[in-house]
Amino acid sequence: MASLIVFLDCVSSFERELKNQLQKIQSDLEPSERKSLIKQVELDQVKKNELIEELRNGIIPEISNIDPSKENISDIEETVEKIKELEQFIPQGKQKDLVREIGTLLKSDIESVETLSNTIDFSNNEKLISELHDLRNKGERIWRLTLLITPADEQEFQAAIMWAAEQGQEVELDKLQKLKVNLPYNSSQIQQLLKYAQKRIEERLWGKEGKYRVLCSKNELKRFQNVQIVKSYPAFTIISASMLAINNIKPFFPVERLKFSEGSNPNPGYSNMRDQVVRFKNPVLESWKQKIEEIGAKILQPLSRLEIVVSVSSEDIINQLRSFEEVSQVTPYVPKIRVQPQYLQNLGQSATKEAIATARLKAAQNPPSSQNRGTPLPGILIANFFTQEDRDLAAKNLESQEIRVADQPGTTKLVLDLSSDNNAIDSLKIIASQIGLKSLEEKVIPKLFNEEACHIIGRGVIPSNPTPTLGLTGQGEIIAIADTGLDTGESETLHLDFRERVKWINSYPIQSSLNSYILNPGADDGASDTYSGHGTHVAGTALGNGEQAKKLGISSIPAGMATDAQLIFQAIEQTPKWNLEGQLLWLNSYHQNPPKSGLFGIPDDLKQLFEDAYERGARIHSNSWGGGEAGSYDGRCIDLDLFVWEHKNFLVLVAAGNDGKHRSSGTPAIEQGSVSSPGTAKNCLTVGASENNRNGQFSDAYGNWWPDDFPHLPFKSDGMVDSVDDIAAFSSRGPCQNGRRHPDVIAPGTFILSTRSSQIASNHFAWGAYPSAKEHYMYMGGTSMATPMVAGCAALVRQYLRERHQPSITDPSAALIKAALIHSATYIDYRFAHPSSKPYADNEQGWGRIKLQQVLNPAEPTQVLFIDEANGLKTGEKAEYKLQISDSQVPLKVTLVYTDYPGEDLINNLNLILYHPNNTYLLGNDFEGEGIPDTVNNVEGIIVETPEIGEWRIEVIAEVQQEQQDYALVISAGGLLRI
Repeated sequence: MASLIVFLDCVSSFERELKNQLQKIQSDLEPSERKSLIKQVELDQVKKNELIEELRNGIIPEISNIDPSKENISDIEETVEKIKELEQFIPQGKQKDLVREIGTLLKSDIESVETLSNTIDFSNNEKLISELHDLRNKGERIWRLTLLITPADEQEFQAAIMWAAEQGQEVELDKLQKLKVNLPYNSSQIQQLLKYAQKRIEERLWGKEGKYRVLCSKNELKRFQNVQIVKSYPAFTIISASMLAINNIKPFFPVERLKFSEGSNPNPGYSNMRDQVVRFKNPVLESWKQKIEEIGAKILQPLSRLEIVVSVSSEDIINQLRSFEEVSQVTPYVPKIRVQPQYLQNLGQSATKEAIATARLKAAQNPPSSQNRGTPLPGILIANFFTQEDRDLAAKNLESQEIRVADQPGTTKLVLDLSSDNNAIDSLKIIASQIGLKSLEEKVIPKLFNEEACHIIGRGVIPSNPTPTLGLTGQGEIIAIADTGLDTGESETLHLDFRERVKWINSYPIQSSLNSYILNPGADDGASDTYSGHGTHVAGTALGNGEQAKKLGISSIPAGMATDAQLIFQAIEQTPKWNLEGQLLWLNSYHQNPPKSGLFGIPDDLKQLFEDAYERGARIHSNSWGGGEAGSYDGRCIDLDLFVWEHKNFLVLVAAGNDGKHRSSGTPAIEQGSVSSPGTAKNCLTVGASENNRNGQFSDAYGNWWPDDFPHLPFKSDGMVDSVDDIAAFSSRGPCQNGRRHPDVIAPGTFILSTRSSQIASNHFAWGAYPSAKEHYMYMGGTSMATPMVAGCAALVRQYLRERHQPSITDPSAALIKAALIHSATYIDYRFAHPSSKPYADNEQGWGRIKLQQVLNPAEPTQVLFIDEANGLKTGEKAEYKLQISDSQVPLKVTLVYTDYPGEDLINNLNLILYHPNNTYLLGNDFEGEGIPDTVNNVEGIIVETPEIGEWRIEVIAEVQQEQQDYALVISAGGLLRI
């Protein structure tokens, strides 16, 4: 949401300047029409301010509006720099409508300024004329950018592109490049206009020098003219050059244009003095960080590719940091605040029966608030600190000011309880001022992301397939699953499909963050699957062996993917008994009674969940739950990324979510940007859902089941199992807020047949009963079902690498298993693809639908090479691999995956380059051949459909902030030989 805040600040700045200019010319206004014009502008300003506040209140608390250092902005250049960050901002839903309305009012202001300029005599004040002219141009740029972001129709979009072509500079060029992966309209005419506009802007910028990272050595650049070397590294070079010079370099070497304001640029208005962000001029070397510490600063953590957070003890140290020649700027660190003020408004009320009766009456008159993305627990906040010392000191400070500390999970977190606080906003400000605070967010109760499918993705690999197979069963593997519960919860009486293969089963009690709302704090109702049967079904999808069906003599065995794998099950569903305060807060916040049960056992620090499984031997962890702000990188993502960073052989799989919607009749595509945490993390494998192959068995349509989400054709009448090459309409789409691609892969997720819990109601069969054994099996659907299916696939891959691969890879990294699964995926030709979706990877299906045979048992002459590179690279280093290919009929495919250090953006950046026998190159994820390295994703791929026979070369080039960066490569081709 940082870019949205930038947009709002940008508009607010324009408003302040406009107000100042109107005050200057009040004395020149005599005619009534001019006064009327001023009055209209003032009314527009009031309306815009209301809209701005509405947008702000949807994303950050009141404290985030405090910005004393910017109260008197009048510098146009500063605002222009803010506009440059607009390329990151692509709003959705209501935000989009509000931005459009702000844009309409901006246009009115522009016209008013122009009218005033033309009707008032400013002949004696050339400075004022110039200021009004600049103000009008600034307003028009903001307005035109809103049209690119939120066009009303294709015609308006075309007009905005044409304006960018004729008037645009670097900002507009960046925006056009961003739009190419998220187009609101995608006709051939739009594509031609985009190419034309990009070419025109580049022509305009040819003579202007910029800063670039070229992926070659300093010596290799000697043949190019008009290039100034800024900094050289062994594998890449930082240069200053014009776009004309860059265009001469690009055919030979990849080039990344470095942005002036890349990374975070904190505002000193609301932060403490101790924690500072040090931004370097160029990719960071370890010796520079050592110098930082010699100056007297303590490094807390990396923040982006070019930034670190440090703690300082004096202004003198800050000045020394600023004088260090490799540092470009030092600014106070600003904690990330993700708190919605509406969930703080109803706190501290007296919870009487009369108050509850009134709240129920009000709830009956209002529709229940949507909880599609999980449920924020009103008044419960999670504070993340840089160090344990910071956390412990903050706990003492807050308790001394009567702010309740509910729990201290892990080493750097506090769970804070404002449920009885009458002045929650004031308390929020106190919390936000604590030294060492990294982020503050709401406690969100995640939601669930609610055979034939195995044949679709496991043909040629698992024994149940009719074709020759490898016979992999997951033998020797342990899969951990965190979900509602597992059948009876007792090993001795479990469903036969799991019995004697459950290594450990554990129930996690209600977390202490709920204590103020319930009568049974810390209660644990056991590991049984009582309400939905979700956990039992998920476990069966991953590793059920069909023993119950065999016992009943059923010919078609509903088995999971890894039928011999062992199971660790972590039951996280609990049944709270709500007190009066809990009932009242839920009614006021969500206009409905609190839930009978939910995932209230998920630890507030996910490390506990992962560590319990890891210590008992699990190396694969499946999670079919999530929630929170769409596309955001929150505390759960940090927990996940950190654990995998510290345990490089632990693969975490997460469901993308079921928040896909089609609410506009304007385009036959599902809305983007709905994937949620922890599926927005970097180091997990995020799984979306495709349709299953049950056409003829079920005729249900998306619009019949979810009429509010799919009110328009084609999805209103589209069947949920009518094509295996359809992506499930409900499957959440990417990208993440920072542009990272998710999901990674898809697998069948509609009408999946799997195990049924014996503890659920006798008439409960989820998506459908299985007539042959309805007490023991049932149908369910969602990315919840696709995820354990891929977890089972991960077990098969791991078994293959340990037992069948020569030489054996005894302890494969999570990156290698993830790379193998992604490499196996087939990009499907989806008939309702989003305009931005293009082969070979997109934000609807990731890299495609899993097909294990392609990577574990491919047809001749395809060969597959697995490389698990534990020897990491440092900044400026590169690794090189030479390949001989002897068959041009088999595509050459290269997949790079690495486990990055926690952070919303890449901390360590690896780039994949493939050199053709004629020495031309292809870049990872650069499927349109633009020659621009990917600096957003820690998964990169290259596909050559008909590779030339001969010697090919792969390079992996590193720009590393934290330690060294290990990685994994999977390569396949015809007659492939590593030389």
